[in-house]
Amino acid sequence: MEIMGFVIWVICGLLFVGIGIYDYMSKKQVGFWANFDVPEVEDVIGFNKAVGRLFITYGVVFILIGIPLIPSIFYKNVLLVFIPIIGTVFETIWLMVYFVMKIEKKYYPKKVYKKR
Repeated sequence: MEIMGFVIWVICGLLFVGIGIYDYMSKKQVGFWANFDVPEVEDVIGFNKAVGRLFITYGVVFILIGIPLIPSIFYKNVLLVFIPIIGTVFETIWLMVYFVMKIEKKYYPKKVYKKR
């Protein structure tokens, strides 16, 4: 039964990879923040590819962060479960900071970016 936790973890990581692939291939501008009006960007394809690469990287790192769950299955070591939890928190913060500092700054119109 404990192996199901890791399987679910990997499925969630693959969902992020799938979102990234969809964003990477999309011709229409994708959004990053929920319930936020996205300003139009000039280079939609470049923006979508950058967001897609970001989500693919996030999904792969998410899966790798979950690897400590495997020994916790066999050794019943609860402390190993905290590594994926703490790692996911830091990875998510990195995702948002990278988006704002690099992607948003590069692709959003300068006048919109200065308003925020």
